[in-house]
Amino acid sequence: MNERVFEVSFAEGTGWQVVSDGRVLATVHSQDRGKDRAILAAKRFAHEGGVGIVRVLTKTRSVLKEHTYGKAPVRRRMLVEE
Repeated sequence: MNERVFEVSFAEGTGWQVVSDGRVLATVHSQDRGKDRAILAAKRFAHEGGVGIVRVLTKTRSVLKEHTYGKAPVRRRMLVEE
């Protein structure tokens, strides 16, 4: 399946980062801005036919939220919604 994970995480000294496939896509000053940038990137990827997964992490690197954009299989959607 063609899926890409976009993570919003905190990095000391730089602030909140949006990371995908080991590359930093954006560095922002607030978690909400990072979440918005990750959602836009995931929707853009989903529009190209893939599945974009947005994970918002807390400062301690635990998952706060996870959402899927695009046509994900039912099993994947059920795991995300729980």
